[in-house]
Amino acid sequence: FVFSDTNGDPLVVGFGDDGDDGGDGGGTDTQHFTDLPEPTGESSLIIIQDIVGLNEGDEVGLFDANGVVVTDTTGTNPQYGELLVASGVWQNEQLDLVAVMSIDLSDFNGPVLNGAVEGNEIAIQVWHQGEDFVSTPSASFSMGNGTYGQVLTVIDMLDAYRYGCTDSDAINYDPIANMDDGTCEYTVE
Repeated sequence: FVFSDTNGDPLVVGFGDDGDDGGDGGGTDTQHFTDLPEPTGESSLIIIQDIVGLNEGDEVGLFDANGVVVTDTTGTNPQYGELLVASGVWQNEQLDLVAVMSIDLSDFNGPVLNGAVEGNEIAIQVWHQGEDFVSTPSASFSMGNGTYGQVLTVIDMLDAYRYGCTDSDAINYDPIANMDDGTCEYTVE
């Protein structure tokens, strides 16, 4: 297969696993976003082409806010909630993430396997390793509609800056912000 972006340019997709991480498809082990469900055999590929506001070694976690959180072996009472379904370490190059998808076999008296539910929104969190801080970035999708279950989802830009007033002399200083947004206010005497 050759995957291409909306302009027809080929996308490089890496499926190798160069790390000692149990074969999850990533090269470097994650330290923060680690509680992934067991693979179900169904997956959704999400490619992040570029990220601003992260340093090398920071992590990206993909969540389903209403995924199947625990496999229901009876197929009669699945529990839904926030679930980490993919994660990776930012290495200043394209990040290919494979989200674990839920499989519902309850129509055949089978289980409902935990994972992301097709059609649910892709929720993204990033972990800033140096600050031990989790934030929610904004994403620009160039392929796919931002939901799980697409053949291919491409995020051309993930903005992980935390915008706010970064001047400690301002009355609205935001100690969490790492990118000034021009909103600083000062008292005039």
